[in-house]
Amino acid sequence: MKISVITPSYNQQKFIEECILSVINQPYSNIEYLIIDGGSNDGSVGIIKKYAQSITYWVSEKDQGQTHAINKGIMKATGDIISYLCSDDLYESDIFNFVVRIFKDNPQIDMIYGNCNFIDYRGNILRHKKSIKYNYDKLMIKNIIWQPTVFLRRRVIEKIGLFDENLNFAMDYEYWLRVAREFTIVNVDKDIARYRWHENSKTISSEKRHLKEAYSLLKKNGGGGCYSWFMHNIYWPKTSKIKHFLFRIFKISSIFK
Repeated sequence: MKISVITPSYNQQKFIEECILSVINQPYSNIEYLIIDGGSNDGSVGIIKKYAQSITYWVSEKDQGQTHAINKGIMKATGDIISYLCSDDLYESDIFNFVVRIFKDNPQIDMIYGNCNFIDYRGNILRHKKSIKYNYDKLMIKNIIWQPTVFLRRRVIEKIGLFDENLNFAMDYEYWLRVAREFTIVNVDKDIARYRWHENSKTISSEKRHLKEAYSLLKKNGGGGCYSWFMHNIYWPKTSKIKHFLFRIFKISSIFK
């Protein structure tokens, strides 16, 4: 089975080489790697060119943002299994053989996701996030799926289509909701990827807008509950103990929506 990996990127010189190496150094032969760069001017293109022989397709040109870049990659991809990995994230070593085995042994499974290690600016592991067992009701309360760990069969893309380019932060969450209505999603207890948690990442630097977009999706799709209301309407306090105390209260209360 061919695996297509799409990396959207823009001015990620500090991280993109490590991202590229985590893909091309996988001990799996049938990899199609596509890098869609948005016209970087920080040296990223030089790094991409350095590994051009191991990259199936790459382009560096102005685009309409990350979601547009992902869609450009999807339209080029020809793999049986498709994923996207942002340029500041990484795959764990020898993960593609595991992914292919899951799909080969379980033809009824359409999408998988797994455990994720959160890393800092330098690549040190901050915390280990074990995948939450898939449940549609849980997904309708919040995004329980770590995006870098997701792999999809081509048939999902062919039926569901592209990511919504009107979304800048929760496009992955909106896509999982669409997939969940028609396909089989399963979580696996396996460390699949490393998500870089740093101050310049979209998730952190635009947290309020991210939460607003996610909450709007939940309302549109009939989900929500106390947890998502809290996440959207109250910006988490800076004090860690208060943050986690409130998080636990609203997480529990969401069960009784």
